[in-house]
Amino acid sequence: MTEKKQDYVLGDGIAGLIRGFYYPETIVLGEGKPLYSQIPFGPQYLYYTEPMKRLFWKLELPIRAREVRVGHVNGTGELVGPSTDFYKQYLQKTRGVLSLDAFSETRYMSEGKDRFMVMDTTWETFDRELRRKVRPRKASVSRVDVDNKTLPIGENEVVHYEHLTVTIPLPKFN
Repeated sequence: MTEKKQDYVLGDGIAGLIRGFYYPETIVLGEGKPLYSQIPFGPQYLYYTEPMKRLFWKLELPIRAREVRVGHVNGTGELVGPSTDFYKQYLQKTRGVLSLDAFSETRYMSEGKDRFMVMDTTWETFDRELRRKVRPRKASVSRVDVDNKTLPIGENEVVHYEHLTVTIPLPKFN
């Protein structure tokens, strides 16, 4: 009798957890690190969209919206919307870009909008509920044997996979 092959996801970030949520027969493997960052860069909000509202409904999370305004507070305490200089500073600080010739200012900072609607929740709550529903397995995988369709997990376990979805960055295997 042959061992039943399982579907696996490598990576328990947002992509891996959502894949595991919509395909519950899949086993999600990851480091167990939270989706949210302690550093205030990158995505800070979940946009208030129809797909996100459906996901929240399925996760049994409250579906509430709130408005976020984009900009910075100037010296007098006034919120100033993003200017071209603001975009340039943002790109230089977050992307390490020296020349802005190839960049369209509306591709960053909420596509040039001065306000947008987001889900009224925190990344911590979203992360907690996704993990509660998916129950990812904490595991260390350093390589994939594609010829034999196996994953060595830790030092003593090897699992066979039918389908494998990899959501982690390639350098994790170097």
